[in-house]
Amino acid sequence: MEYETLTLPGDPDKILFVYTAEPGSPSGQALDLLATWTLTGHGIPWTGTTQEHD
Repeated sequence: MEYETLTLPGDPDKILFVYTAEPGSPSGQALDLLATWTLTGHGIPWTGTTQEHD
């Protein structure tokens, strides 16, 4: 698993951590599981795509 930290230009006290992993790897599967715990504003689990849900 790899990660990157990004400091926000307007607020150096806030840091954004971005994690990536190889698809299908144990780390990738773990990140996919965490993503299923995230809900969109419509109450539909996020699937990792930008498609609109009906």
